[in-house]
Amino acid sequence: MLFDLGPHVIDQSIELFGLPEAISANCEIWREGPNTRYQLHGDQGSLIKMGLDPQENQLKSGLTPSHPEWAKEVSNEFGKLYTADSNTTLSTPAGHYEIYFIQMAEAILRKGEAPFSAESALWNIRLIELAIESEKTGQQIEVKK
Repeated sequence: MLFDLGPHVIDQSIELFGLPEAISANCEIWREGPNTRYQLHGDQGSLIKMGLDPQENQLKSGLTPSHPEWAKEVSNEFGKLYTADSNTTLSTPAGHYEIYFIQMAEAILRKGEAPFSAESALWNIRLIELAIESEKTGQQIEVKK
């Protein structure tokens, strides 16, 4: 998970919430059935997201990006935002992997910008390294910016 979907989950977290102040990791082997995709804890609350992005399984089942149900998640996999005042369910916007790959192809052919910066990619690698360190030590690791 950490080197497969991990970079995507970390990238999403950075895009949505910025760089963390610290990282704690518990790297586990995923089993079939519902799984926590990520947990983000901050000063004002926590976000817990279940399940995986549905696009890969939809492609395997024959669904294509032109289908109206493409990339829509089932409600039990929506995010849960917990604050001191409330608990809110957040529906997940439909993803579009195909746009990412089109942008990457255009960047490789020098016809456009890459869909991520080199700095973002380096932070992603650094956070994976810190997650491994946290898993090994059982400690929360400060992210030095």
